[in-house]
Amino acid sequence: MAETHEHDPRLGVHRSDREVNLPVSDLLLREGQSSGADSRRGADGGVASLVLGAVVTLFAPLLLIANILMAAHGPAGLRMGSSDITLAIIGLVICIGLVLLLGVAGLFFGFFGAAAARRHGQPLALPLAGIFLNAVGLVLFFVVSIDTAFVLTSFNRAFR
Repeated sequence: MAETHEHDPRLGVHRSDREVNLPVSDLLLREGQSSGADSRRGADGGVASLVLGAVVTLFAPLLLIANILMAAHGPAGLRMGSSDITLAIIGLVICIGLVLLLGVAGLFFGFFGAAAARRHGQPLALPLAGIFLNAVGLVLFFVVSIDTAFVLTSFNRAFR
């Protein structure tokens, strides 16, 4: 039984068939060739921006529903006292701030992805879609946040 020998240029030695390391993936890289991570940075930033933009955009109607329910029932209908209203205000302000920060981070990832895509000659579709979705989500959420401020102001006036 004759063993075939292959020459492995990385090691400079001959190895038998039984000692050959099979590649983990079909992606064969030549010397000096990048692994592909550098060439997809625009897409990565665009996807991250799209995901964050979707989260911010979907939180706007959820906050609007909460505002409608709070305004319709009022503090008495929700059985809220003065301390409950104060806690609700603090909680909503923190949550609104966090969602607005997510939107700003989404814009950052979108601009980063667009710059990386232009640098590597890639399409700008994903980063631009992420930038636009974050911009729309931030505008919607900002408008709903103003509505939240009016609802919570009316709640505070109810207990004065």
